[in-house]
Amino acid sequence: MNEPPQAPQRAPSRTGEGVVLAWASLHLRRNLRRRGSLAAIGTMLIAALLLRFVADEPSSASARILLAYPAPLLALFFTSGVLREEVEDGTLTYSFTRPIRRSRLYWARCAAHFGPLLLAVLPAVALVAGSFSQLVYFVLAGAAACLAYGLLFALFGVLSRGAAWIGLAFLIWEHSALRVPGFIQDLSLLTYIHGLAGVSVDAGILTYGLDMPSRPVSLAVLLSVAALSGLLGGRLVEGREISLGR
Repeated sequence: MNEPPQAPQRAPSRTGEGVVLAWASLHLRRNLRRRGSLAAIGTMLIAALLLRFVADEPSSASARILLAYPAPLLALFFTSGVLREEVEDGTLTYSFTRPIRRSRLYWARCAAHFGPLLLAVLPAVALVAGSFSQLVYFVLAGAAACLAYGLLFALFGVLSRGAAWIGLAFLIWEHSALRVPGFIQDLSLLTYIHGLAGVSVDAGILTYGLDMPSRPVSLAVLLSVAALSGLLGGRLVEGREISLGR
């Protein structure tokens, strides 16, 4: 008795999740090998060592310096151009023609750019901690700051080619609003970074009028900004035409 013919077996295909993870891993390795990434990681470690052992700054003051100044600037440097490389070399169209949602590829690129950013910020803030509790809160504040600023600056990069200048203007506003008592202070992400890390704001005579939010509120605000920025960036990448012109 003849057996019915069996359907040919298909070779296993890589799932969409696998493609996204592979793509993120590829770009993460490329980003970690860049000279700019290595320079940022080394510079932050040197700055932390100088603050801890040479300048002999208190742990809270050292963390405040690292979280308020180099960390946001590095976030701007690493994440404001998550799609810039592929726009400039003309390969963005090829990436977006794959049978995967554009937003997932965008988030994969963001994740790849967070690698060197986190490696630059987190070991540095951990190094200046003076106790275990400070270590936990400094690292948590550094990670939340990287996520909030990084995804916000990535959104700026989707909205405009001048994302770097927009980001610099935003950081100027951040430091200005941080030192104004009242609701203006609450409009600065730095307020919540200080609150989560448990460090005071260095605002001269205005310091006594500034109220830091609690750690749960600070963490909730930073994660909300990160989530909203990431979702909006993904939606914009899905729905708009990305120009490849130089």
